[in-house]
Amino acid sequence: MEFKFSEEIIERYSAEIAMKEIGGKGLEKLINSTVGVIGAGGLGCPVIQILTAIGIGTIKIIDADVIKRSNLARQYLHYTSDINSYKIESIKRKMIDLNPNVNLKCYNTYLNKENVEELLSDCNFVIDASDNFATKFLINDACVYFDIPFVIAGVQRFIGQIF
Repeated sequence: MEFKFSEEIIERYSAEIAMKEIGGKGLEKLINSTVGVIGAGGLGCPVIQILTAIGIGTIKIIDADVIKRSNLARQYLHYTSDINSYKIESIKRKMIDLNPNVNLKCYNTYLNKENVEELLSDCNFVIDASDNFATKFLINDACVYFDIPFVIAGVQRFIGQIF
């Protein structure tokens, strides 16, 4: 996708464009990137918010969970009015408002052997924010197979892990 910087884009990302480490070429690369995020909970929420804010062109969000009241204390993109809604629907509404230039592709499913190729093979980068080891191993295997850079992360109580 070829992208011309509109006045709105230049204004929105003026700080990034001014940074020698990013600049116009770096911004163009971000805008033309596809990042897959597996999990839209406690770890996925801040990841998705940051990716949206910095202007990743396409963000694929994969999660089939429904928001529960117990999620609200740690999943800050979900509100009381979102209880019983799907996490991807809640996040998509808010992220479109944050940055309407980002293409959000939301998949109301869990990642599995049958859909992993379809969902991840076109990604430039994958971020695991899932909450189970089976999914983490599947992401690892798929990303190695498709030669996609990835990060696997996890949070449980007061412990965080990044691989």
